[in-house]
Amino acid sequence: MSGIFANMSCGHNSKGDNNNKNDSAFYPISPYIIQQTKVLDSALLAIVHYRTENGKTDTSILDKPAFHEIAKEFTTPDINDPAVKPKFTEDAFADATIGTITFTYTSNDPDFPLWKASVLLNKDDMRVIYVYMEKQMINSDSTVLKKMIWKTDSNCQISSIIRKKGQPDKDIVDKFVWDESKH
Repeated sequence: MSGIFANMSCGHNSKGDNNNKNDSAFYPISPYIIQQTKVLDSALLAIVHYRTENGKTDTSILDKPAFHEIAKEFTTPDINDPAVKPKFTEDAFADATIGTITFTYTSNDPDFPLWKASVLLNKDDMRVIYVYMEKQMINSDSTVLKKMIWKTDSNCQISSIIRKKGQPDKDIVDKFVWDESKH
């Protein structure tokens, strides 16, 4: 398994030591998501939006420009941006049982909005299976925690917990599906 890490860890050791001044890139999550949206733009697929709030689900069709705004949640911040990259460590894990490789990027800055990003790859062809992210946005009146997953060529989901002082948490799940066959 150490041979996989040597070839797959994007130039970082598995402990995520960024102090070695290694300029190798992390997995290109932002460009990957942008490429996924471009493929979707050229496809004749509708984007179905399922929003679940307070146990009630509403369904609508979302236009592609609106979806691009939503996809930005997955592309910003870019962990390969030179100003952002030092805030993250990389860990790599190969799971021979299910034939996958996972790269996980964890923020070492507790105030940075992106806490964690993971990319799960198929070991055989190195195709992305999914991208997972955790974010926190602190506003003047609320804190929003987001857990986001992008499933390749199929759908993405953003689960949000909105916390306001003196109010119960509000849970919202937004799922965007463009290929039901891979759903």
